[in-house]
Amino acid sequence: MKKIGLVTWKGHGNYGTNLQSFALIQFLRIKGYDVTLLERTEYPITIKAYIKYILHLFGYYYLKDKISTKTSKEIKTDKFHKEYYEVKCLYTNRHFRKIQEDIDIFISGSDQIWNTYYKFDPFMFLAFVRRKKKISYASSLGTSSIPDEHKDTIRRYLLEYEYIGVREETGRNLLNNLLQTQEVKQVMDPTFLLSAREWEKFASKAVHERNVPEKYLLCYFIGEKKYDEEIKDIKKEYSIDNVVVVSPLKNHSFTYNGALEFLDSGPLEFVDLINKASLVCTDSFHATALSINFQKNFIEFMRFTSGDLHSQNSRILNILERYNLQKRIYSKDNKEWAHNTDYSCVNKKVSEDINKSKEFLLKSIEN
Repeated sequence: MKKIGLVTWKGHGNYGTNLQSFALIQFLRIKGYDVTLLERTEYPITIKAYIKYILHLFGYYYLKDKISTKTSKEIKTDKFHKEYYEVKCLYTNRHFRKIQEDIDIFISGSDQIWNTYYKFDPFMFLAFVRRKKKISYASSLGTSSIPDEHKDTIRRYLLEYEYIGVREETGRNLLNNLLQTQEVKQVMDPTFLLSAREWEKFASKAVHERNVPEKYLLCYFIGEKKYDEEIKDIKKEYSIDNVVVVSPLKNHSFTYNGALEFLDSGPLEFVDLINKASLVCTDSFHATALSINFQKNFIEFMRFTSGDLHSQNSRILNILERYNLQKRIYSKDNKEWAHNTDYSCVNKKVSEDINKSKEFLLKSIEN
């Protein structure tokens, strides 16, 4: 059995981050691989990292975790991590050397781990790996450009990869131009590696804090914008009375007058609420991806302005354009979003992309 070391964000403050890492790990395990999620304090190693390691040895973080006051959704997320993840923490240079003896293949996983406007992190580019196969699966730059000051370093790191798969078409074009190649491939977000039926089985263990209505409009917004008039407009067009709000793991900002608020939802509950919704309103990439996987009607909102250099809209726009779903973007003047989505054409393209993505991942590991 091949041993895989995965670097990605496990996800404490974001449902999508949790679900993408879970889905990739779950798919690889189903295929017979031994997968360990690698976490580290810092890389390259600093004195601060060694201090954290000493505190770890003396049980400081264990005690801190025990005495800290956590919300219900934080407790549910911790339980989710303990049940589904095998995690190896890397604190010292010795740990980094040892892990390369134990692991056969290293994979950079998904989400915006390569968003260097947010943070340039050599660990996420597998800079610590020597003489072992490196693969990228659905790693995302998140933006439509790369900062000039990081281009040379990124090029050097990526030239050590044997296979590179990125999540967005924008990222594929950026890296092919950077590396002067056509070998960078676009692949599906890991949440698509699990079927709707597999996600439904996963979410069947959900425990909600209140009864879930039979018919409802689900609101999940990561951004700080308020959409009171827009939601009112959408409710009227779809003749839906109940509004359910699920808040992000990290914070709770969006509210809607008269809505049923689900404040204690963990990853399982989040998936279940999307699966059971009559309509999903969101500005989240992963809520969009799950809605497509579940063949849900959804309406998209853009978090960033088009001129924002740090805009992350490209990842959502890419997936909507690929499946001809641009009409799902909310517009006050053009209400094409008010029509139900015809998934007959969408499903064919999605299925083809999923098969190609699985083939890319498994071929990358086995070749």
